[in-house]
This record gives sequence, C-alpha cells and structure tokens, in this order.
Amino acid sequence: MADEAFSPDFDFVTDLRDVRFFDADYRGIAHLASRLRDVHAEMPETVRYVVLCERDVQFGMARMYQQIVENNVAFSLHLTRTVRAAAEVLGLPEDRLKDMLDAVRVPDDGS
Repeated sequence: MADEAFSPDFDFVTDLRDVRFFDADYRGIAHLASRLRDVHAEMPETVRYVVLCERDVQFGMARMYQQIVENNVAFSLHLTRTVRAAAEVLGLPEDRLKDMLDAVRVPDDGS
C-alpha cells in the first residue's frame, strides 16, 4: 500500500450512512471488488470489516458487495445498521467508535 500507516491487519469500517445515491449496478460493484482484490488478499482472517448502512439502499448495495467477495476473502465482512452493532462486531465501546467516525465524517455541503 502507498500509505505507510496502512496495515492490512487493521479492522476496517466503511460508513455509508451519508450516502443517498449509488451510481452503480451489479457490474459496477463487481468491478470495484475486482479492483480491490489485491488489497483483500493482504487482509488476514483476523480482520473484521464492518459496513455501516442505516438505509435499505445502502444495505442492498453493501449486501451485493458482500455476496461478490465473501467466498474469495479470508476476513469477515459484517453489515450493520447501527453504530452500536458495528462497535459490538469490532469489540469497541460504542462511544469510541462514534468519536472515530465523527472525526473523519465529511460535513454535508448542502448540494
């Protein structure tokens, strides 16, 4: 990886809560998965990857991605609807995960 701070041993969270629209279909999601194949290959089975998706469309797209990759990766991929559930999967206090997510959240610019 280009970033020296990155380690494939880290647990991961993808926060989709602010995503309202996906300009992708099955082929687009499959293409994304194929582009990430090398990254996924470095991630050991101890990694917990959580996708936080509150809305049905977010969950549906994340579930599609999960179905594409789940038989080809060592790590566990979890879809959660709440920060509390994500924190439980990651073994973190809910407040700690919320603070981490808030620290990197991009403010809505209103567009």
